[in-house]
Amino acid sequence: MSDYEGMLLMNPELDEEGIGAIKHSLEEIITGGSGELASWEGWGRRRLASKAKGRMEATYVLFGFKGSGKIVKELSRVCGLSENVLRCMFLCKHKAR
Repeated sequence: MSDYEGMLLMNPELDEEGIGAIKHSLEEIITGGSGELASWEGWGRRRLASKAKGRMEATYVLFGFKGSGKIVKELSRVCGLSENVLRCMFLCKHKAR
């Protein structure tokens, strides 16, 4: 298992319940792939430099998790299909040996 960080730019109109639902679905994907959600940190609503899905603002969330490349692939797929996730990015912080 490797350590990853994910950054989500979400619909700024989402309330805490909507953000919690996204967190829950991502956590299910991570734990379903034998991974572990390590952290979840909301950065609040911020202005974007360019439009993302027609919006100029987004709610930012940074999260850390342990898992495999298959988990990252599935997270990317699910985030890409969600209307409430404007953009997502995943980085490998430390690759397991």
